[in-house]
Amino acid sequence: MAKRKSISQTIRFEVFKRDSFTCQYCGAKAPDVILEIDHINPVAKGGDNSIENLVTSCKDCNRGKSDKKLSDMSEIEKSRRQLEELQERKNMIDMIFQWKTTLHNQYDEASSRVNQILIEETGYSFSKFAQKKLKQSIKKFGLDIMIDALYIAIDQYYDNTEGSIDIICDKYIGIAYNLFYRENDPVKASIIYIRNTLSKNCTSFNTKAFYANFPDWYDIECKEHFLEVARGSSSMEEFFSIIKEEVPND
Repeated sequence: MAKRKSISQTIRFEVFKRDSFTCQYCGAKAPDVILEIDHINPVAKGGDNSIENLVTSCKDCNRGKSDKKLSDMSEIEKSRRQLEELQERKNMIDMIFQWKTTLHNQYDEASSRVNQILIEETGYSFSKFAQKKLKQSIKKFGLDIMIDALYIAIDQYYDNTEGSIDIICDKYIGIAYNLFYRENDPVKASIIYIRNTLSKNCTSFNTKAFYANFPDWYDIECKEHFLEVARGSSSMEEFFSIIKEEVPND
């Protein structure tokens, strides 16, 4: 039988972070429950303490619920366990705080790096308000996409004037939005492209009405045709009247 080795606090923290401080069996989260580390492949069957073999479990799931009722314990034993659980909850809260702080610091560092790109390329930097929006966008779209979006915006809009920096700050998050959905949801990205194309040709455009009327049978193969209709339409009514004539047969 393999000898059980204790799991270090550092490893415990890394496993909890990876699993978002959530029991992987029942979905309970800290600090509502006390979390422990469970072995996917039991030590008794040759499992080790590598992170790949460890998973976050709440106390009840890990221990299969104790078959000894509290009423069977002495009052002293019950008090001792209650104190242990209180300490475990405190430790769990401390770990969550450390995890959240680490994430926050990572986003600060990431936004600083993107800001440094703007400085190196243009000599200007983001305002505090723009950096706040940048950090929110990094959380939503990821650092790689935000860097790509900024370079695209600089290439398209920068003309060595301060005014063009305002345009860049106004446009690059929208570019990131499009890049994100192009990568993760091509159909949605193509609909956004069609919407933007049509809106440029319309004297009056209602985004809510556009999505309400957009056909649910649309797929990515229709993109080029829809774009052609959008480019040739001067109103939403004209666009949708043409599209509705082309409803495919079931």
